[in-house]
Amino acid sequence: MKMGKIAAAAAALTLAVAPMAAKADMSRVAAPVVSESDNGGAGAGGILAGFAVLALFIGILAGDESPVSA
Repeated sequence: MKMGKIAAAAAALTLAVAPMAAKADMSRVAAPVVSESDNGGAGAGGILAGFAVLALFIGILAGDESPVSA
């Protein structure tokens, strides 16, 4: 019952905010890029490697082979 109320509230909020989002001014221009970032710029490779490590960690934790109903 609680999930139904949360879903209904989220739907009502979405319907209330949609007209305001449609009228928003989207004509802003991004600032020009002067130089590279000092963050290292790992890019997509670093993100994919992070997800791979996370998936491996989750796989190790979820690898319990004992049955739930014994």
